[in-house]
Amino acid sequence: MATLIIGSTTLVTDLVMAFEHGDPDYVRLVTEDGPGRGDAIVYEGHPEPAALVTMFRSHAVDVVINAADPYAEGVSSAVAAACDVAGLPLLRAVPPPFEGVAGAQRWRWVASFDAAGREASRHSGDVMIALEPLRLSERLGDLGGRSVLSHRRRTSMDPDLPGWVREPDATRYGLRGAISVLGAGNVRLLIAADSGDAGVRNFLEAADHLGVEVVMVRRPEPASGPQRRAGSSEPVVTDALSALAWLSDVRRHSAPRT
Repeated sequence: MATLIIGSTTLVTDLVMAFEHGDPDYVRLVTEDGPGRGDAIVYEGHPEPAALVTMFRSHAVDVVINAADPYAEGVSSAVAAACDVAGLPLLRAVPPPFEGVAGAQRWRWVASFDAAGREASRHSGDVMIALEPLRLSERLGDLGGRSVLSHRRRTSMDPDLPGWVREPDATRYGLRGAISVLGAGNVRLLIAADSGDAGVRNFLEAADHLGVEVVMVRRPEPASGPQRRAGSSEPVVTDALSALAWLSDVRRHSAPRT
């Protein structure tokens, strides 16, 4: 039997690394990102619950960890509905929000990526996009051909991304690299989402250090649409170790007794 790990976030990377050193019986479902396609099941759009149920059976999946949130509402709703139908245990793995980051009290919070895009379009200087997964930058729309820097912990060139996205290699060097990138690009506005990603946190701290303005996209409310069966819920963890502890507990309780 196999554990299905869903998403393209940094938390998914942590989970995959943990599984590769401990429990090799897993498969990945990638719905939003380019890297990892060689060893993952790829859906180019939001998968339907029926297709997910079929995939569960074909890959002998008996447990699901959804680490696509907090900005993959459609995917999460479909996954929850499919797990309800298939009767599979489901865990949501969502990093904690950016609480307590230096300078947070000065951020401008907006309710959507559209609103963040409007803020960026009104800004006169260069803007940096600090998002993970990187494909979230597409939700900002066309910024009028402006020069825009984009953050990512894993460097890769995805032809599906907008042409104005560039990926500075210095982002791999933590806070020091983030300060270097913001300074070299003369960036005066940082657009981010409250993803909890450690790499994005570096840029938020760098923005405070350099006095760069920050526009932050709020997290959406958890999905509760028609695809989610009434009365069902799933546990939530915030890190890979807690996810592995939950999985161990599920396996222990589902093991046949002798």
